[in-house]
Amino acid sequence: MIDNITLQDYIKKIEKATTNEDQHILYIRGLVELFSLRNVYLFRYSPIGFSAEGVIHLDQHGKIHTISNVQDDLRSLPLILSAIRNREAEFITTESYLTRTSNQSIPNLVSSMLIIPICMSANVVGYTVSTDFSKSSTSTNIQNLLQTVTLYGKLFGKILESNYHYHHVIPLSKREIEVMQRLAHGNSVKEMSQRMNISEHTVKDYIKSAIKKTGASNRLHATVVLLRKGIIM
Repeated sequence: MIDNITLQDYIKKIEKATTNEDQHILYIRGLVELFSLRNVYLFRYSPIGFSAEGVIHLDQHGKIHTISNVQDDLRSLPLILSAIRNREAEFITTESYLTRTSNQSIPNLVSSMLIIPICMSANVVGYTVSTDFSKSSTSTNIQNLLQTVTLYGKLFGKILESNYHYHHVIPLSKREIEVMQRLAHGNSVKEMSQRMNISEHTVKDYIKSAIKKTGASNRLHATVVLLRKGIIM
């Protein structure tokens, strides 16, 4: 069992890395060193379109591979989306994996799967998937690690968040936040107008105001800023 002191010591090691890429590598190597995993796939995640993009893969031989060609819509991968929505690690058994997923980016012949979200504030910005475990690891052992690996993902997310150096509060009104939240979920101006019982012109005004207050160049940029700040989810 990994204690909090060991976990915090490894997090400090990641913090000292000089580049974002080195932090990614240390993070996934930490999963292998601390939790007896034998492979790790690291993905970026965006709630806009529920899109996931591969970053790197650490194989059972300790070698790093780029997987940037891998892209997924997580709406077709309910097992992974469940862990992201709950913001907690989940361990999927063989039976669940075979009956509930059709993922093309993870090897087809797996015995089980461990999904660990990476959270910045209230938002998931990435996750890892592991499909190969040490021979001494049992399903019970891995289940007992879920709380600790969830914490590990959140601590790594705090490191990523600190890299953005946000120091100011964005003073959005409740309506502006609601509009930007709906925008992040894919609602159109017309849909927001109908659901919020306001005119389309008013919706556009809220969006323009949010763009100005965030210092963004467009509505997508403003949405990303607010997601990173944890103001919307």
